Amino acid sequence: MSKSTYEKIVERKKKLAEERTTRVVFARTSDMHLLLNLASWADKAISMLRNGAGIKYDPVEVFGLIQKYHDKLRELHEITEELCQKAGIEYKPSRFFSNGSGEKSKLDQ
Repeated sequence: MSKSTYEKIVERKKKLAEERTTRVVFARTSDMHLLLNLASWADKAISMLRNGAGIKYDPVEVFGLIQKYHDKLRELHEITEELCQKAGIEYKPSRFFSNGSGEKSKLDQ
């Protein structure tokens, strides 16, 4: 008996979850689905642009776009911090936003 489409999808997801470059994320809202979709496309584009900077793409333009992206991530971080505070949830930001020493984060450098 052949596997159903659903079983194949579940099997594929389990296999992907084992890969080093994969993260499993709970999407509780449609907002998260939207954010994950955007992040996935940005990840692909940034990877291609970084690898091709100076060869295929103008490095000044590439790094300008990446800085613009990081600026928006900083804004999203700040909004997320406010949302969590309002909801009474302890927010644990990525080390890229705060290294705990008062120094600039990796995104600010």
